[in-house]
Amino acid sequence: MSASLAAAAGLVGSFRRGGAIYRRGTYRMDLTNSHSDFFVKNLVAIRAEIRELLAVFKPKGFASVTNLA
Repeated sequence: MSASLAAAAGLVGSFRRGGAIYRRGTYRMDLTNSHSDFFVKNLVAIRAEIRELLAVFKPKGFASVTNLA
């Protein structure tokens, strides 16, 4: 399997039995209205980040799905 998925693709599988999710730290969220003319137009730019890792213990328990769009 690949370390990444293409656009319009997904991952299905037995997540509880075949893998584990590890999170480093907490999520980070930034909000601003100071970009270009966002203040005048009453707009807010939002950026959210989270650092996670999916450890796969049983690769046969997962499959990729394509053409989801």
